[in-house]
Amino acid sequence: MHEVFPTLVDQDLMHYIPTAEDVNYTQKALADAWEIMNRLFRTEGGSPGLLRMERDLYILKGGYLWWSGRYDDAGYMLRGAVRKAVSIGEPEPVIKAGVQMCYLAIQRDDAKRLSFCAEKLYRFAKKTGYRHWEGVALRFIAIARILAGRHGEVEKYLLMSTMIFEKLEEKGQNYTVCLIAAEHFRGDWKLAQREIEEALSFYENCINIGESIALFRALGLSLAKAAFCLMLLGRYKDAEVYLQRMGKICNIMHTDWEDGLQGGGIAFSLMGLINCLKKDWYHAGICFTVAKRLVNETRRPIWQAMLFWAKLELFKMRDDMPREFAESVLKHPREWYEEQLELLRYKVGWIKGYE
Repeated sequence: MHEVFPTLVDQDLMHYIPTAEDVNYTQKALADAWEIMNRLFRTEGGSPGLLRMERDLYILKGGYLWWSGRYDDAGYMLRGAVRKAVSIGEPEPVIKAGVQMCYLAIQRDDAKRLSFCAEKLYRFAKKTGYRHWEGVALRFIAIARILAGRHGEVEKYLLMSTMIFEKLEEKGQNYTVCLIAAEHFRGDWKLAQREIEEALSFYENCINIGESIALFRALGLSLAKAAFCLMLLGRYKDAEVYLQRMGKICNIMHTDWEDGLQGGGIAFSLMGLINCLKKDWYHAGICFTVAKRLVNETRRPIWQAMLFWAKLELFKMRDDMPREFAESVLKHPREWYEEQLELLRYKVGWIKGYE
């Protein structure tokens, strides 16, 4: 539920999408499973089957916690998951716990931690013969390189990841989502190098493929980044169309933007800026308020960086801005936002160089 690009073969993806897109279902299912597990421990003790259930629930809950912005709790839960998985001795659950550790590092834009976890994951997956997880680990290494600004190594790792999934496809195991993921991060890689048109084409390719397999939640991130590219190119009307498509997807999913769609924190900052360009100060204020709330809740560096970037753009139209709006949205001088964005650029690889 919480992963943008879940590692599932296409047949399983089609089966799980209805519940994977349902946040409330996930919350309730986890709580119910946890309660049942505790009850069984009290009545039956720690049987091998129950210990496996506990391990799996630790992995699932750790993933849910990082998705919810509770990073410290997620780290604690996932470290416990790794210990339990290693103790039981089955390799794939160890890998799955490691994958969630990588996602936690990505969520925090922590290049150093991601690189450490991803490289360990790659070696273990290769040693134990789990080719699809090997491909995922290579993608994680590429993301770590993007975040760290080590652009010369990115394409190699993404290509290695893609080749693994293409070979698995030849054997009848189709991991379309993993191929989409590589395209998405090629977009990040190009964006980090200021190759905006190229980045846009990668994000748009992700959108087209994602729509073809109804992977709606993951579309949000590619749509938001495509909109950012379009705004950098001065194509504000096209950017607005992409952001409106995010709203339509939320209607399909029967969820709120801020609760159910990846990329929502980016989208609200961008939509706030677009509303300002249209002099729709009322809706702009709402968008910036929601964007700020999401930043506070998730503590994602990239969402914070995008909010600062959008607010810096507002200074270009300061003379046309109602005083009340300016006082509520721009609470600091331009220099403060510039300093904060500069600090975040050391964490967020693909936003470096944009002013």
